[in-house]
Amino acid sequence: MTTFKKLKYDSNLKPRFSKGKAPSDDRDINYLHQRLDKLKEINDLQELKNELKSIADLAQSMQKTESEYLSYKQAMEILGLRNYRTLTAYIKAGLPVIEVANSKRIKRTDLDDFMTSHYVNNKEE
Repeated sequence: MTTFKKLKYDSNLKPRFSKGKAPSDDRDINYLHQRLDKLKEINDLQELKNELKSIADLAQSMQKTESEYLSYKQAMEILGLRNYRTLTAYIKAGLPVIEVANSKRIKRTDLDDFMTSHYVNNKEE
């Protein structure tokens, strides 16, 4: 799940973060809302079309930013787990984990493959 940082409203549509840090990119949901609010003030049809296309491109790029590599917390959310011990049991049962330095990640496709490989088919006999 993607998290977004809070922005202060800026009439010039230049996002500023509450903590005073410069944004790394335009992919913030509050910035998108500011752009949508700006549409109300546009009177020229061509300018409106251009702004709508720009907003659509921004929204589409926001959807593509989901990482292929998940933190333990993200993996637990996807699986609907509430307990870290359950995820640990999955790892002991063979769920692959990528470890670089002190960062541990689970590849999204590995998570899907692991769950598929543990599918139990209960046929009535």
